[in-house]
Amino acid sequence: MDPYGRGPSGATDTTDAPTGTHRRHGQMEGSSHDGRDLSTDRPHRDLRDPGLPGDPAITADDAPVVTRRDPDAAVDDHAADSSAYDGPPHDGPEESAESAESSEGEESGKGDQADEDQADSDQADSDQADDDDSDSDSDSDEEITPSSAAPTDALWVERTGGRTYRGHSERGASVEIGPASEGAVFTPGELLKLALAACAGMSSDVTFARRLGDDYTATIRVDGTKDLDDDRYPTLSERFEVDLSSLDEAARERLLTVAERAIDKTCTVGNTLKAGAKVDLSFVDSGAAED
Repeated sequence: MDPYGRGPSGATDTTDAPTGTHRRHGQMEGSSHDGRDLSTDRPHRDLRDPGLPGDPAITADDAPVVTRRDPDAAVDDHAADSSAYDGPPHDGPEESAESAESSEGEESGKGDQADEDQADSDQADSDQADDDDSDSDSDSDEEITPSSAAPTDALWVERTGGRTYRGHSERGASVEIGPASEGAVFTPGELLKLALAACAGMSSDVTFARRLGDDYTATIRVDGTKDLDDDRYPTLSERFEVDLSSLDEAARERLLTVAERAIDKTCTVGNTLKAGAKVDLSFVDSGAAED
C-alpha cells in the first residue's frame, strides 16, 4: 500500500471508509476537506487543488459559474446608482456652463460696480476741483481793485513847432510829443504803448503790493512793430519785470494768475485795443467861433 492508501493494483483502500465516500490523506472519516458531510453532498474539489490520481474528474455541474460583466451594463448600473443617490446633484456640462456664466456675470458685475465707484470718485474729485477753482476765483476777485471811473478833466495838445505838440490835462500835467527826430519827445505811437503798459501796471499794482510789499519794484516793457502799409500796430507785447524771489513756486504761480486776471478785467486801454473803438473826427473853425 502506498502513502495514499492504495494497494498494488492502484485501487483505493476503502476498508475503513463508508460506502459511497472516499477519503483523502489527512481527512476525517465521513467528511470532506472543507468539513462538509460527504454522505449527503456530492464530491467537491477546490479548483486550486490539482487533485489526486484516481479522483473523479470535475463535471460541468461541479464547475463554478463565472459571470462576465457587460461593459454597457456598467453604464446602466452607474445610471441606476446615480438615480438612487440622495446627495446634492452633480453639475453636468450644461449646469457647469451655467455656473461658469453666472460666476463670470458676478465678476463682471463686480467690475462694473468698481468702474462706477471709480467714476463717482473721479466725478467727486472733479467737483471738488471745480469748487476749489471757484473759491480761488472768488479770492482772486476780492484781490482785484475795481476799475476807477474815467476822469472828466479835459485833455488837449497844442502845437509848439513843426510836427511838435505839448499835451495837457486840466489837472496841470503836460507831455512833449513829436517825431523821434526831435529828441526828448514822445511819438504818439510811443504814448499809446506807454498808456497800455502803465494801464496794465496800475491794474495789477495792488495785487503785487499785497504779496511783495508796498515798496516792490517793477518795470513793464512794451513794444510792437508798426505796419507801414496799414499804418498801425498789428501786435503789442507787454513784459513785466518784477522780483518774485521771496515767494515759493506755488505762491508765485498764484500771484501771477491773479495779476493777469486783474489786468484782463480792469485795464481800460488794453480792453479798448482788444475790442476796438470807433473814432469820431470833426473840425471846428476856431476863427468863425470867435466872430
